[in-house]
Amino acid sequence: MKLSLEWLRDYVDLPGDLPVATLMHDLTMTTVEVESAAAIDGDTVFEIDNKSLTNRPDLWGHYGIARELAAIYTLPLKPLVGPLSSLLPARPPTAPLVGAIDPECRRFTATAFSNVRPGESPAWLRARLARVGQSSINLWVDLTNYVMLDTGQPLHAYDAKTLALPLGTRMARTGERTRLLNGEEYELGDGILTIVDGRTIVGIAGVMGGHDSSVTAATTEIVLECANFDPLTIRRASRRLTLRTDASSRFEKGIDTPRIDLAVARFVSLVREIQPDAAVDAVADVCRAPTEPGRITTSLDYLESRLGATLHEDEVTRGLEALGFDVEMRGRELDVTVPTWRATGDVSGPHDLLEEIARLKGYDNFAFVPAEVQLVKTTLDARAQFERRLRDLLTLTGGMYEVVTYPWAKREFLDAAGGDASRAPKLHVAPAPDQDTVRPSLIPNLLEAVAQNLGFFDTFRIFELGRVFPGGATPGDHPEEQLPVQPRHLAGALAGPDAAALFREAQGLLELLPRVTHGAPMTLQAAGGPPWADATARIALTGPDGPVGTLAVVTKRARRRAGIKRGELVMFELDLDALAPLPSRTNRFDPIANYPQADVDISLLFDAAAPWQAIAAGAASAGDEVREVVFVDDYRGKGVPEGRKSITLRLRIGVPGRTLRSEEINAIGDRARAALRQRLGAEDRSA
Repeated sequence: MKLSLEWLRDYVDLPGDLPVATLMHDLTMTTVEVESAAAIDGDTVFEIDNKSLTNRPDLWGHYGIARELAAIYTLPLKPLVGPLSSLLPARPPTAPLVGAIDPECRRFTATAFSNVRPGESPAWLRARLARVGQSSINLWVDLTNYVMLDTGQPLHAYDAKTLALPLGTRMARTGERTRLLNGEEYELGDGILTIVDGRTIVGIAGVMGGHDSSVTAATTEIVLECANFDPLTIRRASRRLTLRTDASSRFEKGIDTPRIDLAVARFVSLVREIQPDAAVDAVADVCRAPTEPGRITTSLDYLESRLGATLHEDEVTRGLEALGFDVEMRGRELDVTVPTWRATGDVSGPHDLLEEIARLKGYDNFAFVPAEVQLVKTTLDARAQFERRLRDLLTLTGGMYEVVTYPWAKREFLDAAGGDASRAPKLHVAPAPDQDTVRPSLIPNLLEAVAQNLGFFDTFRIFELGRVFPGGATPGDHPEEQLPVQPRHLAGALAGPDAAALFREAQGLLELLPRVTHGAPMTLQAAGGPPWADATARIALTGPDGPVGTLAVVTKRARRRAGIKRGELVMFELDLDALAPLPSRTNRFDPIANYPQADVDISLLFDAAAPWQAIAAGAASAGDEVREVVFVDDYRGKGVPEGRKSITLRLRIGVPGRTLRSEEINAIGDRARAALRQRLGAEDRSA
């Protein structure tokens, strides 16, 4: 936005010797960011960064900036114009000027002028518009642009003879089209607010007027429209039409309704100055939702405690009143009335008043207070360390990649995982119709991630840590407060061609988890599982207080419904909140063997349902010489009876202080075989 210094001086008597650089600095430090200044035709034109006044709709005109300068330099602010009532006729209109108004239009006024003469604007008006980047079109269009740049309130002038009065507003209908002032024709639709007369659309509300009702060189009567609209409605229309204008930029920021009076009064006064013979015939005003002043109560104690400085009563009241606030002091308490031009979202609480006082006082006038640094012993977060070690295990040891998905799940993947969307919590505003359910588990979103990655890789491993929302509530800090249950889960997916190999790989990682993360112990045993888990290849994960998760091959149904058309998939999911990190642990030192140890491989037939834990425990019962039992192979196929499996395991045998003789090693191996036969009904492969 561009500002003319000459224009600003109409409203505030700035010292003639005030350096431009000082003015730029003071404005930038208190109000808006001034990017540059240029001397043009004896005037100084400032370039203002629009982003710096996004939350200040009162500053989108010269008069608003002049008010700020008057407050900064403690100078009087001149009135823009006299009361509107003194400039308008007392008689009512002979015919209605304003008809039906849509609820998205907060206020709509129409002022009828007759005996207007077309022609170009006076030289001073054309010069001012040119200096701030506006082209001159004709007197009546120039006047609407001038008043907008003066007050920040857009206006639009229609050729009255082209209208079928009254004017009104309504939402566009699907398929409607209209031609605007820029000569382009636009297709409209639901959600776009239009200005209409008794026949047709004559403009897009808050964006641009229509082509066929524009003021021309032959215009002798005009109707001035000045209105106030819902900011979101204007922004939506501007984006959908890809049409951003000076008017839409201002309406989007939230203009107050009383500013219409200021703008219409300014327009009428300029008309009387430039064309005294022009007559104001009638005015109509419909206000559906007037902007009300804000009310804020605070205290000097609140302000001083946050500014770190002592404030005087007159210092606070003088600064706020210069900006248009009304202040009533009751001891050290303040009752502040916020003017309407600051009450549309800019100033709403004591913290906003704090900012107003601080910037007018000058940030450089506050004493520098160095930050107080306290060096204290850090507190270790056991949960954070637990999760860091867990990530290290999965990434460094397991070669897995961490993914992060949305906290909601698509219905197709929720269904693939066997979830019930009707029982899961719903999003109030969903990103898409099929994504209205927050995830009750991490499995649905991991299924989606697997389906996407299979388009690029045949084999991969991924995992995710995140919160899930299974439903239910838990007590909060307040006795009557109920908070949603949001446990933190870990889930992983291993994709590849061999389900058995993937399953063993995942099982090995999960068996390492308690030891590597210093977490509570966890056991793996055959049991039931969720719908996505294949009943023939699943393991329940159990912690100190009960089940904590599942490891399983994913069923064909789940893979088919998730769009996974090739390869095998193994997944696991754990409730991390049920696997609390241990506050301490009992360490046992096992010295490194000083003498060679022997490895003995044993291959036996077991029942197909026999768990590895039981097999390992049976082999280890052969004696203290068995230092470790290692899984080697699992074979089912030719030569192995139906319902049986061939397991090969390795015994690592040794004793401290000497090397075992071969007959001792063989005897220990025989004891291990005997124990497995007795405990689990194992048989030799040759039997």
